[in-house]
Amino acid sequence: FGPEDKLTNAYGILLRYYPAVPMVVGDYELAPIFAGDAARGVARIVLDNSPTTRGAVVELVGSERFTHRELCEKVAELTIFSGRYRTVDIPV
Repeated sequence: FGPEDKLTNAYGILLRYYPAVPMVVGDYELAPIFAGDAARGVARIVLDNSPTTRGAVVELVGSERFTHRELCEKVAELTIFSGRYRTVDIPV
């Protein structure tokens, strides 16, 4: 996360301008990664050029895991707009 982070900034904007923000299903997990860390990871893989990494699928994730709800609540807490999320249940 950082000043130009699209995900958390979008949540912050919604919280700032709307009295309540709907949250559709907040229990799945995210492991966000800082863009600089992801770039360093990609560079290491490219420069490694070994048979074990060539053509491999590599997951780049952050060290902390959050549910979607926890992430939204953290953004709300940091932007002083806590309590504005409302869970919306959508039948499957």
